[in-house]
Amino acid sequence: TTTTTTDMIMSRRPELNRRPRGSSGTSSIPTTLYIYSFMAFLLGVATCSTIFGMYMAHHKIVDISEATTVSAEFLNAAPPALSSTEVKKNHPPGATDASTLSSDTNTHAIMANQRVLVAIAAFNFDQLNSLEESLEGFRALGETGAIVEVVIHTTEPYSVSLIDLLNTRMYYGHDGGGSFKIRIIVVCPDVRLHLVDFHRSLFYEHLEKFDLFIYLEDDMRVNPTLVANYLAETERVKKLVGAKDATNYNIGITRYEYNFPFDIIIDDNTRLQTANATRVYWEHSQGRPMFEKVADEIENPLLSNEYFTMRNNHQGMFLATKELLRAWKAKAGCEFHVATNRPGLKNKPSQPAEGTQRVWMSSVMLYGRKHCGVTQLLPAKSFGKMNVHHIPNKNYRRVGRKGRMGGYGKDAREALDWDNGPVSKIGPSSALVRAIEFHYDMRKNFPFDFKKNGRYAGIEMINSVDPNQRCRGKDNFGERLLQRMSAYERYVKSGGILTAADMTQYP
Repeated sequence: TTTTTTDMIMSRRPELNRRPRGSSGTSSIPTTLYIYSFMAFLLGVATCSTIFGMYMAHHKIVDISEATTVSAEFLNAAPPALSSTEVKKNHPPGATDASTLSSDTNTHAIMANQRVLVAIAAFNFDQLNSLEESLEGFRALGETGAIVEVVIHTTEPYSVSLIDLLNTRMYYGHDGGGSFKIRIIVVCPDVRLHLVDFHRSLFYEHLEKFDLFIYLEDDMRVNPTLVANYLAETERVKKLVGAKDATNYNIGITRYEYNFPFDIIIDDNTRLQTANATRVYWEHSQGRPMFEKVADEIENPLLSNEYFTMRNNHQGMFLATKELLRAWKAKAGCEFHVATNRPGLKNKPSQPAEGTQRVWMSSVMLYGRKHCGVTQLLPAKSFGKMNVHHIPNKNYRRVGRKGRMGGYGKDAREALDWDNGPVSKIGPSSALVRAIEFHYDMRKNFPFDFKKNGRYAGIEMINSVDPNQRCRGKDNFGERLLQRMSAYERYVKSGGILTAADMTQYP
């Protein structure tokens, strides 16, 4: 007999996949069985329809397309309380006591039931891609158990299509604890640069309804870890200096970008060009050494062993608890609740003396010594948690140019041509402060460890390579493996202390 291709394929299939056949090739399944199966199917459909109807009757679906303005019901209503069964035992409601909170505390434990009001200034759609990422970060914050309300101030009415698209990403319809809402406030475009002022009145009008307030521009992504760490470190400062003196300080953030090569389109052929790209703190490229020209020690001895501050305190955002906002309102010479104009030059007031209006409202008014005089604090041990990605990833290109940071003297590069883009293909400036470079200087000034209960509790590295195996790794892989595993074992035994020898190898 001849074996057909079909027979060969069928012979390879598991027996369960083969259709049982009688001598005539028709199904041997009784007709009554089909009838019973069909009746069971109809009964199932009827049951599901009933349950779905009951669910819809008790769960009204609300989306952000219903809210182009902030309603009194939205901001004045008390946040929905979670039932006792929804709140885990280690999730204390509201603000957590300093004695139980640290930067090592679980993010969910810190954020559960925290009421967070976020204000984002997004003038138009020029940075829509960045705004989308920013919203994703706060959407994730709602998943931690926090009650998050986001208000977007804009001069552009959103299309229903955009709102519907965002609904598919942002709609929070489950009952697993926490919540997330977005409201869009459309204002007259004539406000121009003063769009950044609107958050101030919003925060103070609803001061007692929320625990934490976050203002930011529309091109940064804030993750839940940063927010939780802010609360943990804020409580830490209160514990160290007392609640009253703690209002003179605020935990800050540091923005970063990636120093990708200039004028290179990243594709399959050029992807290796990003091998040396790393985080850079472009706003802090004032020179070396870091803790003489970039960062300063804290004068208060109660804080100086754990915190430092940046000389350039611009952040593009700030976080504040309601206790801090209340104190800054009453502080002499501050009046933080009032949105004021940025200072101008004495002989030419139209030109800013200490930064533009957005710089003034996000940072300088709060941290400037001539103004509110609040000291920005950056925690050394959890500094990386307080890093925020500046999504456009373009400002690092300014560093080293004439008239820009690092662009002075004989080594200054040609100025940027704002009409035609960069005038040369010179790569990123060597003046840029790389993350690892700053980390080394910070570790020299803050020799902390990563111990928990007396033992190292940081990242683990395991050597799974068979010593008898001949590996084809490049650049003396075997030698490098043994050397780095030996360094790691020493690092673990010390509890996580970086040595001078360790600082010669990266990555």
